[in-house]
Amino acid sequence: MDQKPDYYQILGVSRSASAHELKLAYRALALRYHPDQNQNNPQAEERFKQVSQAYAVLSDPDQRRQYDISGLTSLLAGTSPFSMEQGMWGIKRFFESIFSEFTLPPKKADPIAGKDLRYELTISLEESFKETKRQISFPVQEPCTVCKGIGSDQGRAGWRMCIPCEGKGHIKTGPGFFSASKDCSSCQGTGRTILSPCPSCDGKGFITKTKEVTIFLPAGVKEGDIKKIPKQGGPGAYGGQDGDLWIVVHVQSHPL
Repeated sequence: MDQKPDYYQILGVSRSASAHELKLAYRALALRYHPDQNQNNPQAEERFKQVSQAYAVLSDPDQRRQYDISGLTSLLAGTSPFSMEQGMWGIKRFFESIFSEFTLPPKKADPIAGKDLRYELTISLEESFKETKRQISFPVQEPCTVCKGIGSDQGRAGWRMCIPCEGKGHIKTGPGFFSASKDCSSCQGTGRTILSPCPSCDGKGFITKTKEVTIFLPAGVKEGDIKKIPKQGGPGAYGGQDGDLWIVVHVQSHPL
C-alpha cells in the first residue's frame, strides 16, 4: 500500500497551524513552484500540484477534520479536489479561487509611463526680454539595467511575497468602516521581500541618475509662465513612454 502523503509536511506547517498560517505557507510555496516561474521543470510542476492539493484539503474545515481523523483514504473515496468533472473543486476553479487573492509576477511586465517632472527655473529680468537658452540638470530614477527593475540579482527567484502585508504592498489601519491603508513598512509598498538584493541598485529596482536637458525660453516670458517639454521627464519602463518636463519660470526682482 502506498504511503499516504502528509499534507502538513508538504506545506511545512504544524498540525495545529491556523488558517492564516496555512494560507501564508501555501502562498510562499505556490509562488516558488508555480509553472510560470519554472517552465519546462516537471519536478516543480509536480511539487506545485502537491502543495495545491494539500492546501485544498487543509483549508476546508470539514475536509481537514476528516483528514485528521481518517487520513487520505477516506478523502480519495469521495470527490477529489482535482476532479475535472465532479464537485465544486475542479482544478481550474480551485486555482482561480486561490490566486484571486494575490498576483503572481507577470511573464512580461506591462509598459509603465514615466513620471512628469517639475523644474523651477529662475532667470534675470534682462533674460526675460530675449530668447534664453539654458542647460539644466536634475535627478531621475531609472529601472536598474542589471536586474531589469526587479530588485534581485537572481530575477524573480530572488524574492518572496511580503508576509506582513501578504503581498499587497499596504496594510490597513483602524477598525472597520473607518480603516485606512498605508504603505507596508516592511517592503516599502512593493509587496515583496528581496532575498538576494541586486548589488547595483541595492534591491530598490531603480537607480538615480542625473539628466541634462537644454531648454529654450522665448522672449517676453514672465513670472509664473509654464513651459512643457514633451518626453523629457522621468523615463518609462518596459517600453512605456517617457514623462514630460514642466518648466516653471521665475523672474528675479530688479532694483529698478
